Amino acid sequence: MPFMRWFSMLMLGLLLTACGGGGSIEKTTNNGDGTPATESDITLTVVVADDGGNALNEGNPIKQGAAGTVTATLLQDGEPVANKLVQFQLNQSGRLSPESGVSATNSEGIATLSIESGETKGWGEVVASYTVSEGSVVTSTAVFYSLGDETNANGDITFTIAVADSEGNAFDETYPIEQGRSGIATATLSQDGKPLTDKLIQFQLNHSGRLSPESGTGATNAQGVATITIDSGENRGWGEVTASYTQSEGNVATSKTVFYSSGDEADAEDDSTKLNIKVLANCPSGWESERDNVSLDTLSSACTETNRIDAITEVDVLVGASSTKSGQGIAGVLINLAADIGTILSGEKSVSDNFGFALFKYRPPLQGGAGQLTATFNDVSTSFAFTSGAEDLALTIDNGLKKDTQGNDIALGAGETTLLTVEIRDQNGSYVTTPLDVAFSSGCAEGEKAEVDANATSVGGIAYSTYKNLGCDIATGDTVSVTISKGGNSVSEQVVIPVSPAKPQSIEFLDASESLLALKGTGGPQRKESSELSFKLINSLSGGAANQRIDFRLRAKHSDATLVPDSVRTDSQGEAKVIVSSGNVSSSFVVQACFIPADLIPTNSNDEVTCWQERFDACDVISNKPDGCPVGSIKLVPQDEAIMSVSSRLSVTSGLPVNSTMSLSVGTVNTETLNVSNVEIPVQVNVADRYGNFVHDGTKVFISAEGGAVGTVDGTQFNAELECETTDGRCSATWVSQNIIPFVTNKPSSDPRSSIDCELPNQVNCSTNYWGNAVDSYNPKKLYAAKRSYLIGQGTSNPSHEQIINVGNTQINESVLESTRNCNLYGEQSAPCINGILNAANDDQGVPLAGRATLIAITDGEENFNDVNGNGLFDENEFSLVYDVPEAFRDDNEDGVYGGTNCLPDSVTNPCSPLNSDAGHFEKLWDGNSDGAFTDRDRKYNGLSCTVEQQAANQCSKSIIDVFDSAEIIMSGSVPVYRFSVPIGSDLSDNLKVPSACSDVIVNDITALDLEPSDTADYCDVTGIDFGNTTIDKVEVILFFSDVNNNPLPQGTEISISTDNGLYSGPTDLTVSQSMDTKASKIAFIIGREIEANQKKQGQISIVFTTPAGVITTATLGVVDAG
Repeated sequence: MPFMRWFSMLMLGLLLTACGGGGSIEKTTNNGDGTPATESDITLTVVVADDGGNALNEGNPIKQGAAGTVTATLLQDGEPVANKLVQFQLNQSGRLSPESGVSATNSEGIATLSIESGETKGWGEVVASYTVSEGSVVTSTAVFYSLGDETNANGDITFTIAVADSEGNAFDETYPIEQGRSGIATATLSQDGKPLTDKLIQFQLNHSGRLSPESGTGATNAQGVATITIDSGENRGWGEVTASYTQSEGNVATSKTVFYSSGDEADAEDDSTKLNIKVLANCPSGWESERDNVSLDTLSSACTETNRIDAITEVDVLVGASSTKSGQGIAGVLINLAADIGTILSGEKSVSDNFGFALFKYRPPLQGGAGQLTATFNDVSTSFAFTSGAEDLALTIDNGLKKDTQGNDIALGAGETTLLTVEIRDQNGSYVTTPLDVAFSSGCAEGEKAEVDANATSVGGIAYSTYKNLGCDIATGDTVSVTISKGGNSVSEQVVIPVSPAKPQSIEFLDASESLLALKGTGGPQRKESSELSFKLINSLSGGAANQRIDFRLRAKHSDATLVPDSVRTDSQGEAKVIVSSGNVSSSFVVQACFIPADLIPTNSNDEVTCWQERFDACDVISNKPDGCPVGSIKLVPQDEAIMSVSSRLSVTSGLPVNSTMSLSVGTVNTETLNVSNVEIPVQVNVADRYGNFVHDGTKVFISAEGGAVGTVDGTQFNAELECETTDGRCSATWVSQNIIPFVTNKPSSDPRSSIDCELPNQVNCSTNYWGNAVDSYNPKKLYAAKRSYLIGQGTSNPSHEQIINVGNTQINESVLESTRNCNLYGEQSAPCINGILNAANDDQGVPLAGRATLIAITDGEENFNDVNGNGLFDENEFSLVYDVPEAFRDDNEDGVYGGTNCLPDSVTNPCSPLNSDAGHFEKLWDGNSDGAFTDRDRKYNGLSCTVEQQAANQCSKSIIDVFDSAEIIMSGSVPVYRFSVPIGSDLSDNLKVPSACSDVIVNDITALDLEPSDTADYCDVTGIDFGNTTIDKVEVILFFSDVNNNPLPQGTEISISTDNGLYSGPTDLTVSQSMDTKASKIAFIIGREIEANQKKQGQISIVFTTPAGVITTATLGVVDAG
């Protein structure tokens, strides 16, 4: 088929050469009757020939220097058509000149173009076409043959490229482009033999290298030369560089050449890495010494590459790291090698050398087997599988012991050592020089009664191990086993070492599980009734002496504790244990231990040997032996052979708290907390048992507070904050000031049964104090009675409650109203009650005392009793009312009687109303017997020492009760109230005393003492003193002070006293101490006439109170004299 195509084109060419190719266009016309008329009016012919008019064929081809001419003739009706454009187009071969392919017809209708050879050899076709005005196209074709021998399609353009180093040397595998040695690509451009300057050349790389600059462009200089640098890049191998030049006509001239690059710019961290492992055996010594200059891969030819390793052979493992881009070895990186069996002797890490190789030493395990080596660099790893095996070995062992005259081994004494020698030979009887691991073991070594080097490495076929006797006492000697595992098989031999045991030397007390025991029958989670004691028999090597007899006994006075057993054989560690159990009597004791030598232990079971002199003396008699003595004889361990020890002291105590030994205390009693919250006060509970011993650590104590709040403040969550746990017989908690403030803030929002309702009319000077318990408050009970009396006086014989509470204060006589005030006024100001506010706890007309918070501490315990016979048990006639305890309750009003009750808010008799309260209705009960009611003292002993006989006689109950103690915290105010008073009947001067009527004392028409009735009949209040022109020289004055509730001022309040007139005698600086007194505090002093005039007639005594919170209050008393 290709031949036919070629033959047809040849024949057509010959035909056109002879007569030209022609084409015509027919023009269709209308004859007027609708039938078409056809006329051939335009023809186009084309001919291709050389300058002589010869056809261009294989015998006469177009070639460089011999172009062809294309001639197109355009005729219309046989006449030439001039000045018309003819379009020429080539197919397969040749090149038109000009390249536009357009020519115009001359006057003869002829248009011509040149055809040059082009770059493609073979037959080509030229197509001429002319487009008539009506849009129709006429075409004509002709063929020609071309050699295609143009070396450059650009005609006159010459373009070459070369790559070399700066010295002009070309690059190849032995001389590649690399870091520090770049290549230079040189492109030369000329036209007609002349350099083309300032032309842009585009360079492009394939496969390898890296252009610099990366833009890949350069410009020709005056010599027509453009250059660019080629660096090594990241890929190793042959690369190609192409230079391109684009002419103005759009034609592109190119030139190419090749080079070789090392690709050594690849980054070891970023590049993809390839790892390779070789195992090398039989390497000559020092084979790797030239590795800095020659690759180990090359040097390894001196070794044998293998994947089968003898188990006694050390081999070299060669790991290569190379770049997958460049193929170059990667130097200076850390390579890890791991083996799943065997040992990497050189360590598992190595740094690659200049050629990217790391070298390791490896030895397979003696037991042989299949294994795998794994090399790792960064995230790349590769593995190498191998197998190992070995030949048979023979072992001989020398125990190193001296021989006696009979040739027998001399036994190794306790503490002595010997050297074991093992010889290792192969099947030929030669020493195995490869280092091998040898394992040693023995029965005594496993029991820590001997020491032997467990592992050794053979050198030159010999291994050594040191054996030390630490008290091994095997009669037949200690058998030492020596084992070498190789090639999957174990080679073992044994040797016997005769030994002599170490002698016992001392007994060491190790430990007691409990040092404090509860009395028998009183134990619990925190109170154990028995203790395990451990002793150890120590031999001369400081080790334990096994299978030896130790006897034990209790050493105590007045103790009924028991010990079992009294004789024990030591275990393999030389330890012996006994159990001590408590009895009914509190006591302390120790346990004695004594070693019984084996040669003293009698063979006759009727005989006995003992360490205890007392037992020997009692039983070594002919007749009247005490019970428990042996039937036969008894021996005493000689004093020089006796090895004894004692335990630490153990104590037996009930460990149960008793009420009589329990105490609750607070760090500060009178606290500045009436108006200050979040004040923390330490609280401590001390608890002891009936013997006065600390209770067991961890005894839990519950604490409750009437006012404020109490608990464990430890700054952490989820702890038991309502209770504290004892350590050394005590535990601590913290009381925090906050509501409730007893009988201050614990009041209802309204109470229709109260005698005080400030919203009612006529309630002048009405106090809003609900409980009526401040110093200046009206006593609700007295006020209620006064209003009732008023109504009766007004004719209402039996007034109702509603009528009484509707009586206004102003309706009552003023003096009667004032008589209901808790504490009368000092002048016009509030003042303390000298003997305290009338207390509802012990007076039906009293009020609940305010700001006094009762705390109670409660724990599980028992009552005390008089243990007359000292047996630790409650016996007949040992009960005492002193120790009888009621059910625990918080005694808020401190009257010693439980008063908790239900409130009846709609009842006139409501026990919680200020009109009826005894201040005990809020008291809390801990109902120990769960009967729903308070149980008072039951006149019998309640505790775990109750005997069966006394319980049957209803004299005791074997039960746990709540034992408790109470304390009080005063929530004191910061501002004092006070009154200055003088004792009635006290001397003022000769025949002049303080009048009982508390009328003013007038001397020489001068009111020397300005007096008024005080709070009690023993004093008059004094509001001023005038020595002036009187016979009075001095006055005894007492300052009474308290807080607003008649409680003591806060502990730590500082008081300073001074005067600027008169002569003062008395304390000047005081500090309020701890106090829970309900009476007013007082300071007594004397103010007298001045001995020397101070030129001042009027002054005052000043008493300044400064509380711990910094509140300052000053009390003053005026003093006048003659100046």
